[in-house]
Amino acid sequence: MTKLGQGHEGVSTGTEGLETTAALSAVLYTWQQRLKTVRDECGNLEAPLRLVAKDQGEFERYTVGKFTQAVPAEGRDKGGR
Repeated sequence: MTKLGQGHEGVSTGTEGLETTAALSAVLYTWQQRLKTVRDECGNLEAPLRLVAKDQGEFERYTVGKFTQAVPAEGRDKGGR
């Protein structure tokens, strides 16, 4: 967002009244709004995604443990699954 704003600095200097300047300002505003929406959505998803990752990690450990119990020790020694 910072670079987007910096890229538009000075655009209107000396070009007031031109349609192109007005269009660029409108485009800047809409992109800023889109980026704010994306930022907010990412912020809202952070906690649920971290919880899912934690749950999946725990389930992975549980599943590996169950498979380890199901494979005889001699099969594990030989790389069997």
